[in-house]
Amino acid sequence: MPENHLGYPSDLGRGGVRICHKSASIWKPGTHLAAHCSPQKQLQSRDGIPVLPDFTKMNLSPEQRLVMLEAKVKAIEGVVGDHTQDIAAVEKKQEKHAEILAGLGGSGGGGVKVSFTAALRCSGAVTIGPSKEKIAVTYENVITNVGGAYNPETGIFTAPVKGVYFFTVTAFGEGHGHVGTGVCLHRNDEHTVVAWSRQPDQKVSTTNSASLLLENSDNVCVKLWPNSWLFDNDSNLSTFSGHLLFPM
Repeated sequence: MPENHLGYPSDLGRGGVRICHKSASIWKPGTHLAAHCSPQKQLQSRDGIPVLPDFTKMNLSPEQRLVMLEAKVKAIEGVVGDHTQDIAAVEKKQEKHAEILAGLGGSGGGGVKVSFTAALRCSGAVTIGPSKEKIAVTYENVITNVGGAYNPETGIFTAPVKGVYFFTVTAFGEGHGHVGTGVCLHRNDEHTVVAWSRQPDQKVSTTNSASLLLENSDNVCVKLWPNSWLFDNDSNLSTFSGHLLFPM
């Protein structure tokens, strides 16, 4: 076993004390360590901290007791250091959760709130179409526009933050044997879903919805479906709605 400059094994502390299972053995230069304490009888620990024996039942000098206490203090410092790292990791997770909660509009702070509903016209009756091509539909009668993300002058919704949004379109029209009633929802230049129906007479109403993942500044709008028309009046029969489900 290697020895230090004082002539006793290097794994022993000052005073030559090794803590054993039931007692403390005092090593003296010139004697064999095995006569005092074997590795199998090393003092057990609880949560990484050595459990010291009852000093009152041991014949130890103050210096020997100090060595044993220093060993325990060193072990405690190591455990405290590990716990400090654990606490720092937990605090970091809590900060991340607080950011997510704030984005959802929870108690962590006012998050982004987005919701709108708009109808085709502010007053009077109007019919759009039919048309052979898709044409943009502008919903001028704003009923709700929390967050101001919908522009009634262009009919375009612009996402203020990245997230999942839910949209609904409702189309109302006159029944016709060859002309349908319908619109389609577009994300930027991408076609997503269609609300369309046709019957030879009576009134027609159709609705469709979609959850869309949008990046910040993505656009969503409604276009008239080819060979279809759209009707509205003061009852707000044809509408475009959307709201933020959750940010990402």
